Amino acid sequence: MADLTELYKFSDNPDEVSKTWEMGYVFVPGSAAREFIYGRMKSPTVQSRLVELPENIQFPVIVYLHDAGGISKKINHLMEALQVENFAMVLPDSYARSGRRSDCQGNVANPKQCEMSPDVYLSRRSEMIQAVTAVRRLPWVDQGNVYLMGSGEGAVAIALWGGEIDASGYILVDWTCTAPVDLPWFDGLRIPRDRPTLVLMPREYRWAEMPGWDGDCSDKAKTYAHFESLDMDTAKRNVFEVPKGLQAAIGFLRAHKN
Repeated sequence: MADLTELYKFSDNPDEVSKTWEMGYVFVPGSAAREFIYGRMKSPTVQSRLVELPENIQFPVIVYLHDAGGISKKINHLMEALQVENFAMVLPDSYARSGRRSDCQGNVANPKQCEMSPDVYLSRRSEMIQAVTAVRRLPWVDQGNVYLMGSGEGAVAIALWGGEIDASGYILVDWTCTAPVDLPWFDGLRIPRDRPTLVLMPREYRWAEMPGWDGDCSDKAKTYAHFESLDMDTAKRNVFEVPKGLQAAIGFLRAHKN
């Protein structure tokens, strides 16, 4: 896998990677004196409001990597909770790339229709690094509290390459960290062993029902110092619509905020 990753570093188009940041979304919580900010990063209105943020205010930030379905309103439940917790979030948009195709043809909720193409996930790696690098330059970000969160495709990218990112914590949704023996490239959990990690897994949905993919990230994390995993008896793809899932994520962020 290392050789493939190194090769892709030289073949991925930096201009296309930049699009995923510029066309991605940003959420900044509001206050009694100021409305919340939400919109595309490149929007002049959004940029103007970000510049106007008080110099003495900094927010913990989640870098969220979406699943094969892209960015959608299903993230609203999480944003509403982050407003209360005073967390910001940035959401790079992988589909801002020219010609970007979904790894899952037809029904993105059916893993049997997903190709698990290495080029898609290597693209997500580039986007993850781009987003975190950009976040590290933002004056309104609390640099001691930058978290990585991903669902589906995004969770796979974090599991494989989260170790290349210096994050305060990691949240993976809908991924088992497990792959069939003929696809070892996707198997494993490669994030820092000393950093807090949470996995939210809807056991009645997707990978948990697929032979060869039906493992558990807990099996890969036995030497991790701060690892939590929640198996959820739900078929809902959006675990943040389920109170138990949303509470687990918010509780994790509260417990590990620096």
